[in-house]
Amino acid sequence: MSLDKIKNLLDKNNFDFHFIESVDSTMSEVKKLIYNRDICLMANEQKKGFGRRGTTWESPKNNVYISILSKNILPIENHFLNNAFITNIICSVIENICNVKTQIKWPNDILINKEKIVL
Repeated sequence: MSLDKIKNLLDKNNFDFHFIESVDSTMSEVKKLIYNRDICLMANEQKKGFGRRGTTWESPKNNVYISILSKNILPIENHFLNNAFITNIICSVIENICNVKTQIKWPNDILINKEKIVL
């Protein structure tokens, strides 16, 4: 799917879409943006990506790295539900488009044939 199609699809669902070729971290970058709508920020490379609890996140070039910033509709105690919801949606899209079975390794790694996918 082209970046324009992604942008149009997200726009219809109240998201602003930002694509940056290379960033230190999508999470750090998305937090810098001022927003009135939800934001999806996508990058082709992260130079200083990080995971939960500050762990290093290997982020080689030519993959897809996404951070989503949305208005919290759940109490902070239930923030993991947003992650579970989005990860399940991504799995559903992959299964429907690619006709493969996916699995989730908590919190958000998507596996096909027990291998983490790299887009």
